[in-house]
Amino acid sequence: MARPVRQSSRKAQLIEASSRLFQEFGYHNVSMDDLATAVGVTGPALYRHFRNKHDLLAQALTGQLVLIEGVVRQAADLDGGPQEKFEAFLSGMGALVVEVDEALLWKRERRHLTGDDQQDFRHRLREVGRVTAGIVRGVRPELDDADIRLLSWCLLAIFASSREYRSAIEAARVVASLQAMARAVVGVELTARDAPGDAEGREDDADPPRRPAGRRERILEAAIRLFDTRGYYAVTIEDIAEAADAAIATVYQYFSSKAELLQAALERGIEGAHYLTWHRLSGAPTDALALEILIDSYVELALGPHRRLLGILAADLIYLPAPVQHTIRKSEREYVEEWVVALSALRPELGPAEARAFSQTTISLINEVVQIPALRARPGIGADLRALAHAAIFA
Repeated sequence: MARPVRQSSRKAQLIEASSRLFQEFGYHNVSMDDLATAVGVTGPALYRHFRNKHDLLAQALTGQLVLIEGVVRQAADLDGGPQEKFEAFLSGMGALVVEVDEALLWKRERRHLTGDDQQDFRHRLREVGRVTAGIVRGVRPELDDADIRLLSWCLLAIFASSREYRSAIEAARVVASLQAMARAVVGVELTARDAPGDAEGREDDADPPRRPAGRRERILEAAIRLFDTRGYYAVTIEDIAEAADAAIATVYQYFSSKAELLQAALERGIEGAHYLTWHRLSGAPTDALALEILIDSYVELALGPHRRLLGILAADLIYLPAPVQHTIRKSEREYVEEWVVALSALRPELGPAEARAFSQTTISLINEVVQIPALRARPGIGADLRALAHAAIFA
């Protein structure tokens, strides 16, 4: 007879299974029955450990953040100099990336937390940022608090970006590449924030100064704005109609469902990136200039209205039908391939998989920074992002 699983072990199994299912299918696509089946328990048994699905999500996400916090604190508390602590941070984060496949699920699903769970999570995340900043300050003591914060979140973003390519590269090479990028990024000379002429984001761009004139475009713009700020599942057609100053019937004249609106928004985003890329690259005579153009144009997109689509793509694509997801992800990969081709020509020592890893991580670093309002509003952020991207991709 199989040995019974103790309650603590069963609860840990449930949390691990929920993390895996939430990662693969999305929080709203997973039911309590799915979770119970994954571990082989009944519904009532599941409710003995968790009040509801939200409780399970909160414990899963908090548990992941505790893992990251543990790595960061262990490095900060090391009995050694600043460089030793920084290297310990890189070593610990590299091991976490390899060993815990869903360790960064919280990046996508934290928006579903509410109440005390949300407050607790935010407190822990601020602590992770604070302790990471202390480690960065040790190796860059000349920087002010704002610069330290930017570099700290860049380091965390680098180690949050490997899930898409880990299976194609040997684990040791993944870790070595991420650590090399982190070392390069933490050494970047940032722009003086009183320098004139740099691209800047806006800390609060909820109300754009100009709205589309056409009804379809106005509806689509409103949907993108609401999906970004509230999340796809929290938004209704009624909300979109109100935000677009349109009748509900008018919305349905252009889009048959909320899912069709989401699909149209994401297709608009990826096709827009392709169009701008081809427009800019058409006059690039060298691979070096092509890569500079790719970085510049992506930073431009990420700091403009396109930023919202980057966040929606990361968080909500998973809620579209599988064939639609496949088509959009294929288009994403084709965009990244432009980076891979240019980088491979400039860094022939990299194989295709490694060139893709450096490219995707650099793109993800930009994506992560622009999703944080205070960093997006930083004067000179455009120049800083270009410098950070250049350092990461050539590490």
